Amino acid sequence: ICLDTHLLKRGEGFTLAELIVVMALMVLMAAGAVFQFTPLREGVALNNATRELVHDIRRIQNMAITISEVSAGMPVDRLGMYFDEENPNGYYAFIDTNANNKYDGGTDQKIGFNLPGGVLDKTFDRVRFQNLTPDEFYIIFRSPTAAISFHKGDDPSSGAEGDQIMGLMNVTIVLEPPSGSRTRTITVRTSGQVSVQ
Repeated sequence: ICLDTHLLKRGEGFTLAELIVVMALMVLMAAGAVFQFTPLREGVALNNATRELVHDIRRIQNMAITISEVSAGMPVDRLGMYFDEENPNGYYAFIDTNANNKYDGGTDQKIGFNLPGGVLDKTFDRVRFQNLTPDEFYIIFRSPTAAISFHKGDDPSSGAEGDQIMGLMNVTIVLEPPSGSRTRTITVRTSGQVSVQ
């Protein structure tokens, strides 16, 4: 206590100029932290979107193995997921009740996973596809083995919707944030393997 009063008596302490300099440095450091936070947020969002998509693909794959009928008397032969590069903000999963390897709104059912809308219809900032001739496609999982095949979307130039894309062994889905600064790649193979890079 004697030391503190001794310092105060001599008039030592921080001047107003020193306090302003310190506060200015703190503001600059805070601004730098905010600037660095934006890419971090994008990275977290990208990782979450990748994790969700892989989880949803595997979930539909598992459902193809375990589910035998939707309701009494309505057998399930195929489940699918639809992707469209022209509308890269999402995808949806469905039960292909008429086994034509495409989604028909009148007969097929979208699958719900306790989401606000009740259906699996996810959105991302940006999605690109690689190794794919039509820019929209279906991944079809056949029950009860969950065998995977890839089918054409609604692009008249590539053939009839629902036709199998012959010779295609994998589909690569690339997710990226709006800045395009980084990407995550998901590869789905006909063997059933789903990998992330």
